[in-house]
Amino acid sequence: MSSAPSPLDPALARAYVACGYFLGRRGDELTAGLVGDSASLPLAAELGHADKSERARALAAALAEVVRALQAQRLL
Repeated sequence: MSSAPSPLDPALARAYVACGYFLGRRGDELTAGLVGDSASLPLAAELGHADKSERARALAAALAEVVRALQAQRLL
């Protein structure tokens, strides 16, 4: 019997997308592997914005969230 994947914590999904973008993933690659609501994150759309400064702003905010979570040991 196969079970459905459990929903991913939204903060972890955002970290996955932000780090993927930082490492060179683009477009659909950003959410590859995510399921359910996690696969349609607003962050992925923000990182696809036509304006480079908007993409940079979104990435900086998302990576700052990752750093804060790591410092608080919430993503370990």
